[in-house]
Amino acid sequence: YQRLLGSQPARRYNPKKLIENAAWSANKLIETITFISTLALKDSIEKERFFGHLPRVLETLAKPPVEKKIMPMLCDALNFNQAPHHAILPMLIAAAEVPKEKYQKIVIPTILKLYESPDKMIRLDLLEHLTRYAEYVADGQVDDPLYERMSTGFTNPDSNVREMTLKGVLQIVPRLSERVLGASLLKHLSKLQIDEDPAIRANTTIC
Repeated sequence: YQRLLGSQPARRYNPKKLIENAAWSANKLIETITFISTLALKDSIEKERFFGHLPRVLETLAKPPVEKKIMPMLCDALNFNQAPHHAILPMLIAAAEVPKEKYQKIVIPTILKLYESPDKMIRLDLLEHLTRYAEYVADGQVDDPLYERMSTGFTNPDSNVREMTLKGVLQIVPRLSERVLGASLLKHLSKLQIDEDPAIRANTTIC
């Protein structure tokens, strides 16, 4: 706005560019909402391409429609298994500045449900982005269901999942109860100390 009122004509923002940018943003918003609402009709390649670009697109869109429209749509798509694991990061980005109460009501239930998925890539994405949502998990949900579901990764046949689980659990250790620390976590750590993967054994020892 200030640039439109600049005293020097040569430096004033071009009104035509302003209109074009506004139109582009509106079009991207409509395209984004339309794509998400028709996910059932898209193939895996289309979904992967769309969600791969979505984080950058979200940065260009106005926050109100992102938080009030796109974020709930992404949660629903993940809840009903219509979106691939690539949708997890965009969902977390879209929810980054929503009020805590809304985050706990809409986003956290989705995350906790996703921890029950057998999809390895979903689990890896949840663990990779744990720092984005861990603080929003209510104290009464840290032991169970968050840790209880997360801890299944300690015995996952994939070494990447086991290693990421180890790193992820360390982020919530301060919030775990003494009961969980003694009855569950220490037992898992003792087993990881003799894991077949050298990196996991080393990280466990450091812990």
